Amino acid sequence: MTSFLRLLKNYGTGFDDAWLGNYEGTLDTYNFQKGFDSFGNDFFDPINNNVTKFSVPGDPVQKTGWFEGVDKYGPADRRFIISSGPFTMAPGDTQEVIIAQIAAGGDVETDRLEAVTLLKSYTNLAQEFYDFNFYGDNFSSLVPPKVKAIELDEEIVLTWFDDENISKIESQENSKFKFQGYTIYQFPNDRYHQYEAKEIATYDIIDGIKKITTPILDFDGNTESPIKVVKLGSDSGIKRHISIKKNYLNPETQLNNGTKYYFGISAYFLYNNFSLLPQVVETEYFGITATPQLPKPGNSYEGKYGDYLEVIRDYHNLYFNVIIIDPTKLKAGEYKIELNNSATWKNLTWSLLNSNESTILVNQKVVVKDSLGIVVPNYVYGLEITPEVFDTTKTPPTKSDNFTFISPGAVIGNTEIAKQQVDEINVFPNPYYGTQVNEVHQFDKFVTFNHLPNNARLRIFNLAGQLIKKIEKNDESQFLEWNLTNNKNFWIASGIYIVYIEMPELNKTKILKLAVVMENVVPDFF
Repeated sequence: MTSFLRLLKNYGTGFDDAWLGNYEGTLDTYNFQKGFDSFGNDFFDPINNNVTKFSVPGDPVQKTGWFEGVDKYGPADRRFIISSGPFTMAPGDTQEVIIAQIAAGGDVETDRLEAVTLLKSYTNLAQEFYDFNFYGDNFSSLVPPKVKAIELDEEIVLTWFDDENISKIESQENSKFKFQGYTIYQFPNDRYHQYEAKEIATYDIIDGIKKITTPILDFDGNTESPIKVVKLGSDSGIKRHISIKKNYLNPETQLNNGTKYYFGISAYFLYNNFSLLPQVVETEYFGITATPQLPKPGNSYEGKYGDYLEVIRDYHNLYFNVIIIDPTKLKAGEYKIELNNSATWKNLTWSLLNSNESTILVNQKVVVKDSLGIVVPNYVYGLEITPEVFDTTKTPPTKSDNFTFISPGAVIGNTEIAKQQVDEINVFPNPYYGTQVNEVHQFDKFVTFNHLPNNARLRIFNLAGQLIKKIEKNDESQFLEWNLTNNKNFWIASGIYIVYIEMPELNKTKILKLAVVMENVVPDFF
């Protein structure tokens, strides 16, 4: 901004509205834009009598300088001209002008002067955004880490270590922002609205910064400025997976098998300028829906998330932490970690071999964990493998130093196991009584069958032996929802129903009884 003028309607001061439709008005406007009165003369600050191009630059909050109300002009119609320029332009040139329209106050608790203070704070923030190119050069390409869900018995494991953007996210640092950590949220539904999010964990770098606060504008005259906590870190070091067994929206309950839960992951960055808002910039959420469940028919898992596998080693200054992350991907067997011969820790690499001497990983660097806890482990066959060096001043190990461990396994798609698990097939809720917690509205009625194989045929009969519904299942989910309608798509009546389940690939059948009490539905609107 190169000038700011207020126009005083009908005062005859040289700052009246320019006349429309004639050349004199054009000259008046041009003079205003250059920071003069309508006659092309300088104007003066009446408080210090200095020439200025900015009307009323004083502070009405602190009552200092020239502001509205301290000169001889009382309340009346006001117009304002904000100018920037002049620009020197050749024919065909363009000039981009960016304008921020800022509002503050607007509620009964904020008076006019408090609104001015807010406007100044928001203006400083807008200027920061502009000076930093709206974070575009550094943050426009950043996306939240992509999350995968491992659905286990009354447990959800979220992982985001195999996202190609992880290294880019975690290396982000510049003069104003630096990567700080990840936040995990739970949501009540798949709309993933921020105001509904429940923060359940943070994994941030080890730098002593846990509670990140921002000042709150104080209008009450307190000597100490109040602050607001905008992020509560843990100083735990960076992790890229989490096990969730509790419903954080209802902390007294565990996760229920067969119930959908909604989670989100974001990366957040610390703002280095502590005088302005915001102190934290956060990516969008990556939302994911997950359903805890027993192993699918034919599947069996020996390991559990978080279990450490014992690593037998010959060299005691280097250790490999091996942890189970995904029990569904484990491959049973004995594994060997083989080192290369290196005179320095910097060039030391390792390879992973199985009991048949087949190479699984090759030439992985032994990365010394930095002080901030940022190191990307290796992930293979459901395991997280992290080398840990105790003392880098000692001589690195050699190829003759052995590291071995034994991993449990996961059985997937075993027909004999699936036959043994037929007894686990069930339906819930049973009895169905008018409604259930997983229904999102009054017309969304259903019960869920669980532990079904990929291919199954369900026939549902009433007590008179009449077939009221036939359902074919042909997918990889172990769940099947029935919307409590018959073959004519009408809701069924209250009563007892017999469900006959055929599983041709297993050569097995199963019979269930289901009690249903239907409610009289009164629509919310007609």
